[in-house]
Amino acid sequence: MLTDPLKEPMIHKDFPGGPIELQECVMDVCDGIKDRLVRDPSDPQDTRWEHTRGRIRDRR
Repeated sequence: MLTDPLKEPMIHKDFPGGPIELQECVMDVCDGIKDRLVRDPSDPQDTRWEHTRGRIRDRR
């Protein structure tokens, strides 16, 4: 259970990748640089990503 989400370290120690991948993840969450890769839920043939950064905003 996460009791203090703003306590350091805020990056999971098993984060896959290095600083470049981390920056890419931050840019996706903050700026939506990968929004074009999210699937269209009305198209059953679309096999791209199912999640969006909206799921993070929805929890605030």
